[in-house]
Amino acid sequence: MGIDKPNVRIVIHADAPDCIENYYQEAGRAGRDGKKAYAVLLYSERDIAELNESISVHYPSVDEIRNVYQSVCNYLQVPSGGGEGEYYDFDITDFTKKFRLNSRPVFYSLKALEQDEWISFNEQVFLPPSVQFITNKEYLYQFEKDYPQLEPLVKTLLRSYEGIFEYPAAVSENVIARLLNKENEEIKTQLTLLHHHRIIEYTSQKDTPQLFFIRNRVKAEDVSMDLKTLNSRKENYITRINAMINYIHERAECRSKIIAWYFGDHKVASCGVCDNCLQQKSIRLSREEFDHISNRIVQSVKERSIQTKELLQQLAGVNKEKAWRVLSFLQAEDKIEMDHAGWIRLK
Repeated sequence: MGIDKPNVRIVIHADAPDCIENYYQEAGRAGRDGKKAYAVLLYSERDIAELNESISVHYPSVDEIRNVYQSVCNYLQVPSGGGEGEYYDFDITDFTKKFRLNSRPVFYSLKALEQDEWISFNEQVFLPPSVQFITNKEYLYQFEKDYPQLEPLVKTLLRSYEGIFEYPAAVSENVIARLLNKENEEIKTQLTLLHHHRIIEYTSQKDTPQLFFIRNRVKAEDVSMDLKTLNSRKENYITRINAMINYIHERAECRSKIIAWYFGDHKVASCGVCDNCLQQKSIRLSREEFDHISNRIVQSVKERSIQTKELLQQLAGVNKEKAWRVLSFLQAEDKIEMDHAGWIRLK
């Protein structure tokens, strides 16, 4: 949520965030100018179910992770015992379609493999073209004689990039093209020719999603995971999910206090303006109101048991929330009793 304006009056969440940290940050976009603003969270019980289901999505089992690893290796055709230090173009959409996998568990399986340093997956990557000479100088001298049209490019690479025989050097095809007064595409074609003749190792520019193998490919069953760390992360995630669900379901405590307590601040006073605070204000009872409602309830059940629905009808003009508060108090004080069917009787 990249909005950074001081006069946002309302932030509406159309579904439930997965943690209070995200909700607090996003809702905090409203009212930065100090004027009244509102944060609204819309949710259904399906949203709550999805939050609980997200635990298994974010933290797939070791077997699921190993299956994704095996499928990735097959998709990229990484040879057994190979791949270490290599970049591969990786289209996750094409991959999940071909292997009939769900994209979200795949994504989090890749993250788990990344955390345990098997691979590195980068969806937004830019790798400049690189060149390294992989032949000896004697053969190179003969090659220049046999292919004079490529000699200017060879000389330019050697003069422009120090250490190009020892390690891959990031090169600029545009700069080389200007130096040789040629078109960019012609330079790329010539670099590709040198590559095919095994004079250089040429890697073209990469700006598509890349998957980098940190280690060589192993059998899926040999992919080891740090289960202690993995389980610890999962427990932390569950704690955050439960905190968000409790925040949503809370109907009495001040919203600001709940968030402050979550972050360890237990000195915050009730805000007085959230839905729970306003609800508490609306059902506050004076002594006179309590006595009046209590007497009417006792009179109604004095002669006979009565259904809750009928009792509330007899208390016409009385706020239902207030009536329920008095009923709860009388029940707690053992003045009345209510069975599971909703019948109320005087004790």
